[in-house]
Amino acid sequence: MNKQLQLRRGKEKFLSSRHPWIFSGALYNTPKSMKDGEIVDIVSPIDESVICTGYFNHGSIAVRILEWEQTDVNQSYWQFKCQKAYDLKQSLLKLDEGKTNAYRLISGEGDGIPGLIIDVYANHSVVQGHNPGIITHISTIESALGKVKGLEKHTISTSHKGEDKPKEDKMIEILENDLKFLCNVTDGQKTGFFLDQKDNRQLLKRLSEGKKVVNLFSYTGGFSVSALSGGATEVLSVDISQPAINLCNRNVELNQGNNEGHEGICDDVMEWLKDCPKDTYDILVVDPPAFAKSLKKKHNAVQAYKRLNAQAISTVKSGGFILTFSCSQVVDRELFIHTIRSAAMVTQRKVRVLKYLCQSADHCVDLYHREGQYLKGLLLIVD
Repeated sequence: MNKQLQLRRGKEKFLSSRHPWIFSGALYNTPKSMKDGEIVDIVSPIDESVICTGYFNHGSIAVRILEWEQTDVNQSYWQFKCQKAYDLKQSLLKLDEGKTNAYRLISGEGDGIPGLIIDVYANHSVVQGHNPGIITHISTIESALGKVKGLEKHTISTSHKGEDKPKEDKMIEILENDLKFLCNVTDGQKTGFFLDQKDNRQLLKRLSEGKKVVNLFSYTGGFSVSALSGGATEVLSVDISQPAINLCNRNVELNQGNNEGHEGICDDVMEWLKDCPKDTYDILVVDPPAFAKSLKKKHNAVQAYKRLNAQAISTVKSGGFILTFSCSQVVDRELFIHTIRSAAMVTQRKVRVLKYLCQSADHCVDLYHREGQYLKGLLLIVD
């Protein structure tokens, strides 16, 4: 039987918003003996009926909700949740067609398991816990994952947010929309690849025929390979990390047999942009890392986005496109758009929005959890 924690009076209205987090101040009693990961039922202060079931975690977010009813959380439960997510992603991505075999299986709150990320790379699954509460359940979740129909033969590795990464690299070759990529699933960014940009890479591919493309903050070249496969005549990949550029070059060669038409440049993006010739490149991809990971850094992040995008808008060829993004969770969509508008005003160029961009469909977002919509993007045309 699950332990019970009672809401404070007046907090029931907050839960009616269906947000999957309960903050510590909303709870009437939290025994000091509570351990991270304990499964708890949240009960009403009025009639003591069970409102929801979740897991406890010490900190400001005290409970992350798993179900909006009383639920037994065991290996069968985790297997059911993973199977449900697998069936959805199979349907969304048409995995049985053999064109894509890398995707996000569990996207935290979006797939009903806050704090848990599971990414699939071919026949390898990477499990990542983002708080101590979910980490206590990782071994049980891994056992459940091994019984999901469609994933039975997968090898599984585990990494936790903030932990020291293993020194030994594990490279896995994946398919994304018929393109091949090598991913480092033990020592790469995120769990090895930016799977959330899947749809936006396809968009760039459609735009690239006959174009000169610059991929800024290129990492291992997802956008670069997509542009070349779409018929780009020239692609520059710019990143401050030499290992990332090296892997980018390997990914280009993996798909076209050589690096013809592609140049990898190890440099600071802002410094490179300052010296970049104007009115030369038809498409710029601006996909920086998160400039702000906390509210305290939001102002500085906004200024950095503004400077970066003003430079990009000044640089792109007349009639050219910019795909610009922010993955900073604390910079919401409205603020991001305002920042890009401010950047455009600095340049005094005519800029139009052709499309609003976001993360791919396998990165589901709970409608009641706005924080899950972390990736914002715009497709711009600059005259």
